[in-house]
Amino acid sequence: MRADGAETKAAPVRALLLAAYAMISLAPIAYMVLTAFKLPADTAALPPRFLPGLSAPENSFWFRFSLGNFARILADAETLRYLFNSVFISVCSTALSVAVGSLAGYGFSRFPFRGGRDALFFVLSTRMLPPLAVAVPISFMYSRLGLLDTRFGLILLYTCFNLSFTTWMMKAVLDEIPLAYEEAAMLDGQLASNMIRDNRLVGIRVRYPAAYRSSFEKLESLQLTSVTGNTMPLSSLVTKEVEEGQTEIHRDNLRNMTSVTARLSGRDLGSAMDEIRARLAKELVVPPGTDIEYGGLYQIQRESFLGLTQVLLMSILLIFIILVFEF
Repeated sequence: MRADGAETKAAPVRALLLAAYAMISLAPIAYMVLTAFKLPADTAALPPRFLPGLSAPENSFWFRFSLGNFARILADAETLRYLFNSVFISVCSTALSVAVGSLAGYGFSRFPFRGGRDALFFVLSTRMLPPLAVAVPISFMYSRLGLLDTRFGLILLYTCFNLSFTTWMMKAVLDEIPLAYEEAAMLDGQLASNMIRDNRLVGIRVRYPAAYRSSFEKLESLQLTSVTGNTMPLSSLVTKEVEEGQTEIHRDNLRNMTSVTARLSGRDLGSAMDEIRARLAKELVVPPGTDIEYGGLYQIQRESFLGLTQVLLMSILLIFIILVFEF
């Protein structure tokens, strides 16, 4: 992505489209929430009433705000018991499916094996079964095992049903995590240099006890043991030197490329990148022949927003075509 003004001009349009999409998506949910505060007469009134108030004039969009529905629910012991069962079953089934799905997703992500793709598709295919195809066998099985009308039976059923989704979801998440992080964690060290062994480039990592990591002075006092059994401090073998430089330099199409990485916290990525772009354009003098590109998560997010915008426009167009042919 090149630094120019085209993307800055497109930002308001993108924000407007996303805001419109959010409003269309959240409108049914907001109306459902407002219905909880309506009286029964206002729920089925025409025209629909979605503006809360202390009074509700006839043929208006206002409804009388009331907490009576919640009072009746909280006063009914049976309803509270049903609510507790729903919350308990959903929380337990979600926790179990995420735990088991994480282990399964890690296995599919980190340990490829012959037929792994087929096995992964088989896991997903369990969600393609029509509910009626499994309702009767599960009913007979639960009846024989005494699991009908039990919390454990519902937790087990929901966990098995959601396991395929969590497995695929966790595999996708774990695929995005570089394996080098796990290897570095296993070795508990940093890549210090490289060596060639059997025509392979092998990384050399430095590992030392955690007690010597707080300061350079403690590190220099680290005692090393030679092959003869003699001990000596690290300072007698090496010299300490701290260098500050560019994070990474490599070549791309015979051009030097400097990569600068950062970790962002406390604010959203879009506004931070807009500020970075504005300050670079204002304060940085770019030499001729130099390009600035923004990648990483920002690029992925930008491509996702573009794809979402395209899907939104295509969905609106498809709905319009269907309505035209239907009516």
